[in-house]
Amino acid sequence: YYNPGENITRAEFFTMAARWMGLDLTQNESVELPFVDVAAIPEWAVPAVKAMYAEAIVKGSLEEGGYYAHPNATINRAEAMTILGRTQGKGRPEAEVEGFADAGLIPEWALSYVRTLVGQKAVGGYEDNTLRPLASMTRGEVAKVLTTLR
Repeated sequence: YYNPGENITRAEFFTMAARWMGLDLTQNESVELPFVDVAAIPEWAVPAVKAMYAEAIVKGSLEEGGYYAHPNATINRAEAMTILGRTQGKGRPEAEVEGFADAGLIPEWALSYVRTLVGQKAVGGYEDNTLRPLASMTRGEVAKVLTTLR
């Protein structure tokens, strides 16, 4: 089932993004993932995670003890926009995001990517004038963003 209103996990997101990019998921079998939690990555998602890592799109979260993929956690909007922003070429239009009520919640490491995706109109605000950068992203929202970026 598609379940567009359900939150998407990081492993699911990595897989959707890799397929959207058209990456050959058979080309990176020899890539060694540096993530402390590599064993938690579902088998079906490993080829996509390897491909995204090989392309320097997925880098992991630096935490005590090393980098983590957190494959079974939900992905928040700032994280998703950062990953998708890394797939975009330089020089894309950037929009001001300061007009959103919660612009101050956008992490500094995500800000340029958020501006780029808002500038491309791939991501917009909600009816209450928020971006909700720390909220989990749903499957439907990911599908909308990926279709808009095509």
